[in-house]
Amino acid sequence: MRVVLTGGGSGGHLFPLLAVAEKLKQKLSVGSPTELSTQAEIYYIGPEIENQDILNEFQQSGIICRFVLAGKVRRYFSWQNFTDPFKTLAGFFQTLWIMFLLMPDAVFSKGGFGAISVCLISKIFFISLIIHESDSVPGLSNRVCKFFATKIGVAFPQALQYFPVKKTAVVGSPVREKILMGNKENAGRLFNFAVATNPVILVLGGSQGAESINDLIFAGLPDLLKKYELIHQTGPRQFDELKRELSAEISQELGASYHMFPFLNLEQISSAYASCSMIVSRAGAGSIFEIAALGKPSIIIPLPNSASDHQRENAYAYASSGAAVVLEQQNLTYHMLIENIDRIVKNPKVYQKMTDATKQFFTPQSAEVIAKAIVELAK
Repeated sequence: MRVVLTGGGSGGHLFPLLAVAEKLKQKLSVGSPTELSTQAEIYYIGPEIENQDILNEFQQSGIICRFVLAGKVRRYFSWQNFTDPFKTLAGFFQTLWIMFLLMPDAVFSKGGFGAISVCLISKIFFISLIIHESDSVPGLSNRVCKFFATKIGVAFPQALQYFPVKKTAVVGSPVREKILMGNKENAGRLFNFAVATNPVILVLGGSQGAESINDLIFAGLPDLLKKYELIHQTGPRQFDELKRELSAEISQELGASYHMFPFLNLEQISSAYASCSMIVSRAGAGSIFEIAALGKPSIIIPLPNSASDHQRENAYAYASSGAAVVLEQQNLTYHMLIENIDRIVKNPKVYQKMTDATKQFFTPQSAEVIAKAIVELAK
C-alpha cells in the first residue's frame, strides 16, 4: 500500500500530517507499530520543509519526502506575485511526474498553497483523496480541492457549511501523540528553571513566531519574571535581535527565569507543555487543538487580518467553550496580558473551569479516524 501526504509550508499543516502518519504506521505495520510492512510506503509531496526540526521528524517517522516547487497566493503586493505563477506551473509538472511514477493508493491533504497540484492530479489519476480543514473558515486550497475530494474532514463544526454535506464529517484535528508524552522532570532538566515553585507560562507565536507578541512579552518581562518562569518561542526571524536586547531589558537574576528559543523541537515542546500552567498563543488551529489536547487554560491572541480572518474565527469558536480567553492585538498592552494571566493562574475555580472546558472541546481520536478512512479508501 502506498499513501501520499501533502500540505503547504507551515507547521500548522505539517504537524497534523505527522500525527496521521503515526497512526498509518500502526495500521500498516507488521509486528511492532514502528515496523512498516514492506508493502507499505508513506510519502510527502509538497513544498520543501525549511524547518530542520520538522524535517527531522518527517525523516524519523519513515516518511519519504519528494519536494516540489509551489507558488503562494498573497493578499498583498510582492514582486514574488509575478514569479510565483511560473513556480506553480513548474511544480504542477513536477508533481504530475512524481505521482505518475508512484501511483499511490490514496492521498491525504492538509491544505495550504503546496497541496492543490497534488489534489488536482489525484483527480486526474482517479486516486482516492481525503482533505482535512483545521480552521473554522477554510483556506483557498481546500475551497478548491473540495471538488476533487472523496471524503472531507473538518475540525470545527462551523466549517461544515463550506463543504458538501454528504462527504463531510467533523473529526477534530490530528495531534501528535508524542507531544502529549512530556514530563515535568525532563522539563526541569531541559529548561533549568530558576524558581521551581513558580508557575510556568508558555508563549507560542506559531512555527514562524509573532513579532507583536514578542514585543508585548519583552515589555512585560520585568513584571512577569518576578512571579513566573517563562518559556518563549520567538520564531527564527526575531530571535537574534531579541537575544541582543535581553540584557538591556532585565537583570541577570531575573533572566534565569526566562527561557527563549527560536523554535521548540519535539522534546522541548512536549516538556514545555507538560510543565506549563497556561499558554499564550496565536490562534492557528494546530496550536489550539494541541492546547486543548493537553487540557491547559490559554490566552489566545489572533493574528489580525489573517486570510478570511480565520484566526479570529478560530479563537472565538474555541473560547466559546470556556477553555480560553481571547485578547485582540489592537490596543492590547502588557498590563492587560499580565492581569489576565494572574486572573487565571491565581484563581483555582477559574483555572479548573477552563481546564474542564478543554476536555469537552478536544476530539482525541482524530488522527485514528482519518488514518482508518485513508486505509479503507486505499484498499
